[in-house]
Amino acid sequence: MRITTIKLTTYAVLMTAMLFLAACKKEKETTLTVSETSLIFKADEKPERPVTIETNADSWSYKTTYQSDGGWMNVNKKSDIENQLFITVTDYTNTEVSRFGIITVYADKAKPVEITVEQLKKPINTLTVIPTSHVYEATETGNKTCYVMTDAPSWDAISSSTWFQVTKQEQQFVINVSLPNETGSERTAEIIVTAGNAPKETVTVTQKKRNTLSVSPTSLTFNPNGSTQTVTVTTDAPSWNATKTENWLTLEFNNNILSVIAAPNTGAERSTTIKFTAGSAVEINFLVTQGGNMPFPSSNYSATGICLYDHPGFNNTSWTGTITWDASTNRYSIFGWGGGFSYPIYLNYTSGNLIVDTKTVLFIDSDGDKVIVCLGYKEISTGNLYYVLEANFPVNYNTTTRLLDFSGTYQGNPTFIIIAAFNSNNEFTGYYYNVYQNAKLQLTTTLSAPQSGSDVQARPIIGAPSGMQIQKVKASKAINISKSPDIQNK
Repeated sequence: MRITTIKLTTYAVLMTAMLFLAACKKEKETTLTVSETSLIFKADEKPERPVTIETNADSWSYKTTYQSDGGWMNVNKKSDIENQLFITVTDYTNTEVSRFGIITVYADKAKPVEITVEQLKKPINTLTVIPTSHVYEATETGNKTCYVMTDAPSWDAISSSTWFQVTKQEQQFVINVSLPNETGSERTAEIIVTAGNAPKETVTVTQKKRNTLSVSPTSLTFNPNGSTQTVTVTTDAPSWNATKTENWLTLEFNNNILSVIAAPNTGAERSTTIKFTAGSAVEINFLVTQGGNMPFPSSNYSATGICLYDHPGFNNTSWTGTITWDASTNRYSIFGWGGGFSYPIYLNYTSGNLIVDTKTVLFIDSDGDKVIVCLGYKEISTGNLYYVLEANFPVNYNTTTRLLDFSGTYQGNPTFIIIAAFNSNNEFTGYYYNVYQNAKLQLTTTLSAPQSGSDVQARPIIGAPSGMQIQKVKASKAINISKSPDIQNK
């Protein structure tokens, strides 16, 4: 029995010791946990991210044990916060792969804990432009629009072209071409559209070249009898056309040949233009001239003259009127002489010369006197006035300046024009309008009305005072009469 007691006591002591040792060992095990073992940052994320560290150890530490792209991950342990790590990342511009890092946390004999950090690759923005090309015809101008769709916060459209402008609006931009293409060749330029990191889009703007157009010869001249001449047209346009405005021309088309037919001309020299067009080519205004059987067509005119004697109520040294051709009599009628004379004075066209008509009686006045256009001159040496009956007085016409010049001299003495009254004995009894020396008529706008005798008489008087009654200023003394001398035009 004694032996048994000793064995049990020894066993109890051993078991107690083993339990004590086990208890001591369990109390010393170090624990270590973290609030997050995986962090994911966006490419442009700015705020720091905290990780809470929990351990029963007296202290803990950390270490960045891996970075796939060194220097982008910042880890801080703040002195005033004992149980947290703070992690920040820099901006990441890579759009192809993310980057990774590992932070290892240590605490005494606890098993180290790893925190994985991932920064995502930068997302690629989307960008769509509709349409990606615009085409202008050679002469086309104006606005065309492109529409922009993107998830980027902003976008831009830039071009270095000088022949169009780009105006950016909300979700679109407008292209403006303000001038036709005169360069002789097609021109193309690009607009570069960008948005965030999206692949750029390119918009192509094209303006076609003008068609070419030429004619040979470059003008036509016809004689008064009329005839047919041809014009050769060369163009790269698919078609061409020719138009005219005057009825005395006829046009006939045959492939690239235009036949121009001019009717006979019984009047003054005349001219007009044929307009050639072909696609976008610059139009050609083609001059056609035909010689005539009179110096100039019916026209408006503006006139000046030196007034030697004023008719009561008038003091005109300049005026306007019309001058019309009558093919049936081969003469011009000048209306509005002096600014409102109610009857025309005439210019006869004979053998290529313009002669003042001093024979036609304009009217018989209330005294029974005949009223005619009369020429006169003032003798410089004596001061005497001479009124010349039935004088041969040519008038000069300058085809370049279109000026009718009534200036003239007789034996060195300046001449004048007067609308005069003479009795049956050819005695001067008075005048009906201002007496003009050196009268000059500048032809202006060509009249398009028919040139016939009846039409001439129907033309209105330009500048005549409303309700004016023309009265004769009677002569106060005898006037010298000269028998038909020839007046020399300057």
